Amino acid sequence: MAPRERSASRWSLSTLLLLSTALFVAAFSPLRASAQAFEVPPPPELAPPWWELELGALAIVPVERSAICPSGADCVMNAGVGLGSRLTYRTPDGIGWGLGYDLWVLDAASLYEVALLHLLRGHFRYVIDDSSRLQPWVGASVGALLFGDAGSVATGGGLVSAGVGAHLELTSEFALVGSAEACVVAVAPFHTRDGALRAEPFGVNLVVEIFLGAMVRLGSLDRR
Repeated sequence: MAPRERSASRWSLSTLLLLSTALFVAAFSPLRASAQAFEVPPPPELAPPWWELELGALAIVPVERSAICPSGADCVMNAGVGLGSRLTYRTPDGIGWGLGYDLWVLDAASLYEVALLHLLRGHFRYVIDDSSRLQPWVGASVGALLFGDAGSVATGGGLVSAGVGAHLELTSEFALVGSAEACVVAVAPFHTRDGALRAEPFGVNLVVEIFLGAMVRLGSLDRR
C-alpha cells in the first residue's frame, strides 16, 4: 500500500474512533447525571406527619339506656342515624390524634319532634399494621355533648368511647373507612314533656356507633 493510502486509512480510522467515543459519551452522560442527582428517599418511619380528613354516615344503636329512659316512661333515646367527621394528625409510626364532630338524629318516641345529639370530641388512634392496603386500628375518644329537641337543648354531658376500625386504601390519598365504637354516655338530669325526670340519679348509657365513610389524606405520602 502506498504511503499516502496508509495515511488516509489511519486518518479515517482515527476519525471513526473519535466519533464513536463522542457518541458514547453523549449517550451516557445524561444517565450519569441522573444517577448522581438521584437521592434515596427516607425510610417510612422518618417521613413527615400528615393530616387525614374523614367524612361519613353513622348508625346509632343504644344498648343500655336505663339512666336516660327510666322505667315506666317512654324512651327519649332510641336508635337513629347521623353524620360524622374526623380530622386526624397521623405520624409514620401509626399514632394519630385529632378532633371530631358527630350529629346523632334519634327516634324520641314522640317526646321530641326529633332528638338531636351534638358531640365534639378528641380522639386517639393507633394503626396496628399499615404495610398493606387494609390498615386496622384501635382507638379511644372523650368529648362533650348537647342533647335535646330540634332547635333546643335539654341537657348536656360527656362521652367516653373505645373502638376498632380500618382504612381500605384505594390510592395513596384516598381510602374507605369503617369503624365501630362502644360509647358510654352520661348527661345531667332533665325533664321531658311527659313530666318524667331523666338521668336522676346519675347513671351511664351504653351506645354503639357505627361509622362508614371515606378518608382523604391531606399532604400525600405514598408509602409504597
